[in-house]
Order: sequence, then structure tokens, then C-alpha cells
Amino acid sequence: MTLLELLAEAGLPFEMLVAVVAILAGGGTEVVKRTTAIDNKYLSLVSFAIGVVAAVALVPFTDLDIGARLWAGIIGGGFAVGVFEQLTTPYQQGGGQR
Repeated sequence: MTLLELLAEAGLPFEMLVAVVAILAGGGTEVVKRTTAIDNKYLSLVSFAIGVVAAVALVPFTDLDIGARLWAGIIGGGFAVGVFEQLTTPYQQGGGQR
């Protein structure tokens, strides 16, 4: 039995769905950023949109209703934006050392 089959059988809890969506939204946003000429001020919206699409697309792996999946997408997309901003902003401004 593969890992995906085990996850589909067990059903993803909400917290794990948010974590998976955050990873997918972060990676998807990075792909969009590197492959398109989109302005950086719109990347937050892109991350939220990718998060919602990823959460809805993970239907086979969770038994959550559509509302919970939409919230997981919004939270995961927001988390991906926050982590990215925290990791890059201090260095872009030439300020703080970590």
C-alpha cells in the first residue's frame, strides 16, 4: 500500500490539510513568480488562489466538507505568504541580520 493510499484511507484532518495546502501554495506561488511577469504586489492573491484550488483538489484525501476545505485553502495560502515574507523581507531591505 502506497503513502497516498494510506492517506486516502485515513482521511486528512483539517490541520494536516492546512499544512499540505501551505506547502503546495508556497511552491505554486514560487513557480508563478519565476515563470510569469506578474507584479510582486499580486503574489499574495496568487498564493490564496492556489491554496483554495489545492484544498478543493485534495478531495480524495479528506472527508471534510467544501466549506472546511475552502477555509483550509485560505489559511494555507495565507500561511505560505507569511512565511515567504518573513524569510525574504528583512534581507531585501538591507536591514536585520538573523
